[in-house]
Parts: sequence; structure tokens; C-alpha cells
Amino acid sequence: MIYILNPNTQEDTLPVSTKEIWSKYPRIEPPALIMGDIHIPYHHAQWMEKVVRIGKRYKIRKVIIPGDLFEMKYFSRFPKLNDSVVEEEIDICRQILNWLKSQFREVHVFPGNHDERLARKLEGKIRFKKFLEWITYEAINVYEHHQVYVGNTWLIAHPGNYSQTNTEPAKTLAEKFHKNVAVGHTHKWSMGKDRSGKYWAIEIGMCADYDRIEWLHRELTKHPIPQLGALIIDINEKPILLHNELI
Repeated sequence: MIYILNPNTQEDTLPVSTKEIWSKYPRIEPPALIMGDIHIPYHHAQWMEKVVRIGKRYKIRKVIIPGDLFEMKYFSRFPKLNDSVVEEEIDICRQILNWLKSQFREVHVFPGNHDERLARKLEGKIRFKKFLEWITYEAINVYEHHQVYVGNTWLIAHPGNYSQTNTEPAKTLAEKFHKNVAVGHTHKWSMGKDRSGKYWAIEIGMCADYDRIEWLHRELTKHPIPQLGALIIDINEKPILLHNELI
């Protein structure tokens, strides 16, 4: 049997989705300083102060924190010591964000896997954006995406993937999005080109203190030793990768 739909009846019209369009990523205009994987309360204050001084020397007015602002150890599924205090992380976070806002015109933050531990624990009943708005007194820009565009040629991301091969997650994303890509999450410091040789592929390093992170030392792994690092995307969208031993 063949059914012929009447085009004049309202029942034949499909409802349009009202869900948010997630494929439109936030965009930030350069120049910008990028400081990721701070992992409060394991943050490396001296390194962060040095990076901010360099950013100001380049007349940077925007800073981007690309994921893992928090450690959120208390909400981890992994074994933890008895020093996991949520209030400590929140208090230090407020101080750091207020300090960054005093140094830069704009502060941009998006979540990483550690930041979302609280949301997972609460089964999504609070989103990272709302949580961060609650705990800071300064006006900052918070996003739900784990990535932002910087200018027309860069994608800055906190990907879910990890590889022990240097620049591999960034290379893969560069080939997927046809952009220069800089990633956090890996805690590695590396710079190269994708397989086409056209796009930069960068691992930013971290702004956390390797010596203080107990889970990196309590049980050893074959993962590379984390490196301090940060990144500047200048006004011409050229990368300046910062390392503690080079500045």
C-alpha cells in the first residue's frame, strides 16, 4: 500500500530541532597568551608570573586557559590522599583568576577533563561555566567547548586523546580541521608540523608544578616527564612557544 501525504496538512511538517548548535566554536582575536593545565592547587606560581611578564612585554591583553584549571582531585575516581580539599582549590582559583584579570583586559577559560570531574560527580546538574561564574568576582569569559579558535588560522584545544608520540594529537586535529593546532592535556612541550607540512602542531606544556603532583610520582608510568610551557599567538598569528629553560 502506498500512502500519499497531503502537503497542506500541518502534521506533515517535521519539527525543527531546538538544540544548541555546538559546531560553532568560540573565536578569540589575537594576540593572546595561552597558559594551560594549571591543575590548582598544584599550580607553578613562579612560572606563571614569569609567563605573564613575558606576555605583557609583548603587549598581550588577552589570556586563554585551555582546560584543567582545576585538579578536582576530591572528585577523581582514582585513589587519593587525605589532603583533597575542594575549598582550597576554589579559594586559590578565585585568587588566580582575579590576579589574571588585574593583568589582562580579557581572561578566557574553557574546561578540560579535570575541570569536569565535579559535573560528572553531580551527574551534570551543574555546568563548568556556571560553577566558575559562581566562584569568581571578576568578569571572565567561560566556554563549555573544549576548544576555541584564535584568529583565522588557529585551533586551541584540550582534546580527549593522548599519545606518547610528540605532537600526535595536534597533528591529527590539524589534518581534521585544516588549522594550526595547539593542545593542552598531554603536559608535553613539543612543536612540529602536520604530515602535510602546512600546519603547526604544538603541545603547549603545563603551568603545574611537576614536583608537587603526587599521582605522577606515587606510581611510575612510561609517560614522558611533563614540561612547563606556554604559548603566545602574536598579532600576525605566528606562534611563540615558551619553555622555562629558554626564557
